[in-house]
Amino acid sequence: MLELLLLLGTEALTSLPLRNYYSLAGWESEHGLRRQLRAMEDRGLITLNGDTPSDWVPQVTKIGRSLAKNEFEPQVAWSSPWDGHWRIVSFDLPQNQPSRRYQLNSWLKQMRFGRLQGSLWISHRFSQSWHKTVSRIDSDPHAVIFLDSTTIGNLDPGEIVAKAWDFERINALYDEYLQFLAVHSPPRFSSGKLNESSQRWFRSEYSIWRKAYSLDPFLANELLPSNYLGKKAYLARKEIFKVKKAESE
Repeated sequence: MLELLLLLGTEALTSLPLRNYYSLAGWESEHGLRRQLRAMEDRGLITLNGDTPSDWVPQVTKIGRSLAKNEFEPQVAWSSPWDGHWRIVSFDLPQNQPSRRYQLNSWLKQMRFGRLQGSLWISHRFSQSWHKTVSRIDSDPHAVIFLDSTTIGNLDPGEIVAKAWDFERINALYDEYLQFLAVHSPPRFSSGKLNESSQRWFRSEYSIWRKAYSLDPFLANELLPSNYLGKKAYLARKEIFKVKKAESE
């Protein structure tokens, strides 16, 4: 929901009747959407402008923007220089405590770590907050180890990237997204309404995009595979929603 607000912008959404938006966002009623909006406001994710039909569109706060983008802005991530160091997380958690392993694995995936093998994960990024976050998952300081390392010998960074992340799968998902855009024309906003077909388009677009986005580690430019499709897909999506906003003005 936050991403939709950011993608379409308040100008585009203001042109839509509220009944179209709550259906597009996945709620069955206007009451359900308003209740969710109030809950989001209480969490500091948005600020509401009012309850009238023409003044319902919220403003997304800084906290909301961070959450919606999962703290990964693709263009910023790609252009951020790599310092040549790999950050490694190694852990030894008991097999009979699956909830701890699940929480840690979920966090590593969320932070776009790549899995080299078993309990050995890697990232080209670094954040001082990682250790504090992991300590909330597992309080044992010996169970999870963070390492800052560089490679020795002739091992190419591209080989590490290929081992840690499934770019074949990532590219296949981005290709699926590009094919979707090529075959299915996006709806127009000029009428201020979204019919059932338009709603299906937005739901499908978002679903296909999220599958690729959730797996992409958004590596620095110098680490990206030469056949990487993420940039092409991202720019295509950005252009579509740029047009959507223009149509509403």
